[in-house]
Amino acid sequence: MAFEENLRSKISASPYSSPERNVFKVVLGEIQQKSASGKISDEACFSIVKKMMKGNEEVLTMKDSHGFLRLSETDERRQQYIEENAILSELLPKYWDISQILNSLTEAQIDVKSETNEGKATGKAMAHLKSINAPVEGQTVKEAVQQMRK
Repeated sequence: MAFEENLRSKISASPYSSPERNVFKVVLGEIQQKSASGKISDEACFSIVKKMMKGNEEVLTMKDSHGFLRLSETDERRQQYIEENAILSELLPKYWDISQILNSLTEAQIDVKSETNEGKATGKAMAHLKSINAPVEGQTVKEAVQQMRK
């Protein structure tokens, strides 16, 4: 598993007690917990990182009963969550945006308009993108297909 090996090397290269090292160790712990029942793919590892980032985002946007942010703009913990997400984002591959996906599908002459429904069209697009090992997220591909089918 390339992701776990890469993560372990990042942990070794990070200074002791640095925020990066601590975040990487938490991610490694989550991966080890998931992999206790068997091998875990790199995609599953990316999913774990995204889930952690989403959790941090939820904490940052939480409001109290009066509608105020629970973590004010001056709260040190708020900055910590923002830093953690920046560190976590380094672990994710750089996914293609909609314009890159549209260019690839157009160049390969993938006809998504002729498909009977959006699901089949998205599947056709995903099959092409996976065949060229394009780093894409399903939701972004879906949005690109929706644009092409207009």
